[in-house]
Amino acid sequence: MKKLFWIILGIILLGYSFLLPQKAQAEEISPQLVINEVMANPQGADIGKEWIELLCLSDIDLKDWKIKIFNDPDSVSPTKTITLVSELMKNGDYLIISNNTSVAVTNAKGKIVLSDPSGDYENTISWTTDMGDGYSMEVIGPPNELDYKKWLKSIELGGTPGIENSVTKIEPVIAPEYVLPLDNQTFLPTQTIDFSWVEEEGIKYVCQISSDESFSILIDASELEIGKYFWRVKAENSLNYVYTIPRSFEIIEPVYSKEISISEILPNPTGDDTIGEWIELFNKSGLDVDLSGWRIVDGSGKFFLIPKSTIIKAYEFISFPRTESDLTLNNDGDEVKLYQPNNNLISSIIYTDNGDEGLSWVIGPDGAWSWTTTPTKGSDNIITVILEIEEVQEIEPIINTTPIEMATGDFENYLDKLVKITGKVVSTSGDTFYLDDGSGLVKVYIQKKTGINKPEMNKGDIFEIVGVVDLYGQTWRVLPRSQNDILLVEHAAKIVSTKKAVKKVATETVKAINSPPVSKAVAAASNTVSENKKEEIKNLSLGQAIKTIIGLSIILFVFFIITIRKLSKQKTGRQIGGHFGDDET
Repeated sequence: MKKLFWIILGIILLGYSFLLPQKAQAEEISPQLVINEVMANPQGADIGKEWIELLCLSDIDLKDWKIKIFNDPDSVSPTKTITLVSELMKNGDYLIISNNTSVAVTNAKGKIVLSDPSGDYENTISWTTDMGDGYSMEVIGPPNELDYKKWLKSIELGGTPGIENSVTKIEPVIAPEYVLPLDNQTFLPTQTIDFSWVEEEGIKYVCQISSDESFSILIDASELEIGKYFWRVKAENSLNYVYTIPRSFEIIEPVYSKEISISEILPNPTGDDTIGEWIELFNKSGLDVDLSGWRIVDGSGKFFLIPKSTIIKAYEFISFPRTESDLTLNNDGDEVKLYQPNNNLISSIIYTDNGDEGLSWVIGPDGAWSWTTTPTKGSDNIITVILEIEEVQEIEPIINTTPIEMATGDFENYLDKLVKITGKVVSTSGDTFYLDDGSGLVKVYIQKKTGINKPEMNKGDIFEIVGVVDLYGQTWRVLPRSQNDILLVEHAAKIVSTKKAVKKVATETVKAINSPPVSKAVAAASNTVSENKKEEIKNLSLGQAIKTIIGLSIILFVFFIITIRKLSKQKTGRQIGGHFGDDET
């Protein structure tokens, strides 16, 4: 029974002990003794000159307090352990542990741990940076506001052993106010980001920008790629530093305007091309557009990069002279292209013909390009052209619908008539060429409004032209109406029609020679007729000459037959008459 009593009592006492508050868990120990300053790298030789300063925050006996020294902040085993002896200290007293070879602290990195006799309280200082030859590590703040996790390099050389720390004499740092830009703003790559804040006198400010929240880099904010960035401002003095709350901003992919186009160029200005040429752009939208980074490229591939902060206002023009762009526009044809900064082609033009001096190549309201005599740099386009009179001249209605064949030298009787001419090309230039069939020159002019493409022609080629006879000033012309009105008959040196005429004349002559004999008078008459006709044939057109030769051949042939018949009758009459006379006789 007695044994059972003691067992029950033991269980009760054991259970009660679990209900008691544990000292290490339930009680928060107030510091009585702290590490206040450490000289790890004294001037000159370190041996015997390193020291550790402790600060009493209450009356205390130092007996069995321990100082453990580690060569690395991550070490778990100390290289040295110092156990303090009994010494009564008052609140506010300093204790310097020095002149002891056991105080051997590494300069670049290390750790010191101060613990009470029970081991329940520890005060730790660790470092990974050498404070410099002759400078100590001091705790921040006055004794009644000590922050045992923050340490700074001493201001004074040699530190402040046994007295108030030097870093406590500096005013605390205040984070800057009114910081811009606001958080989570977005910007385009072409924009300039203005970082601003209100500064306090005597405090150094550094703006840190990073692509993540590590703030491990310091970069120039003017050249950032597309993406999100975090930024903050660091304010520091020799005592401490503080940061503003991190903010973010984002560089987004810009949406470039599609309403910018090339509107006018001047490739062949009056005077010096190097100072007179220019390229003009137009903004067709109702918004201002930043052209920073846009490119203008000529036909050779040379480009002009439009400078930053170049703004083209809504519905306005902007021009770039050759003196600025260094782009050369060829007078005889070239190409101009406009690219967005993302290399997207937004506008392009090509001109192939040679505009006269002083004419600009301009786009009209209908989107068609043409030359204008009124360049309008920086303003609305005006299209004015030099028109030849024949392009606006009213032509009388054509009386005949079937072309009349005429010689190239005959005009007076065919004004406003539809005619057909055939002749050799004597000269050709632009939309004009001249034909001659031997009777004289005729000018053939192709009007632009007809849309006729002038065919390839060379001097000596034979062409057949159908057109209306027109008198322009003192010049007679033939005006073709459509592409079918211009027909190539033969290339030079292949005059088929002339050969046929010669062959036919030769054939008729052979027939005359092979006919029964004729008198010399008939032959003479024939020769006379031929001689008289030679001059006339030369003055006729090719078609009329052929008809004349054929007609003369027929006349000669009929004349030849009639003459033979007459001669035959005369001979027969003389023979009969003689016979009757002989009978009568």
